Amino acid sequence: MIYETVEALNGNKVTRIKSALFWWAGLACIVGAIYLFSDGIYGGAALITILAPCLLLYPLIRALFGGKDSIGAVVATVVVEEVMKNKLKNMGKDSEKKRKR
Repeated sequence: MIYETVEALNGNKVTRIKSALFWWAGLACIVGAIYLFSDGIYGGAALITILAPCLLLYPLIRALFGGKDSIGAVVATVVVEEVMKNKLKNMGKDSEKKRKR
């Protein structure tokens, strides 16, 4: 079964897709993307930068939404991922500027 029943923060029972499925899918995306990248298929980089972080972040953010699968949790996951990517890009640019000095 890919579904589990858990108790949400408000005490209600919620049936949802198991978190382990998201963790394994995220890991599979990273491994698959590394394999594709090593073979020169650069579309694999898209798996690392887009799909894998979403799959790995979604169970954590879903927990903040009371354990329910919802559109809000999906949107929050994408927003958090984009914010994290932008911060990492800015940190890279800042460190590159410091090296040039």
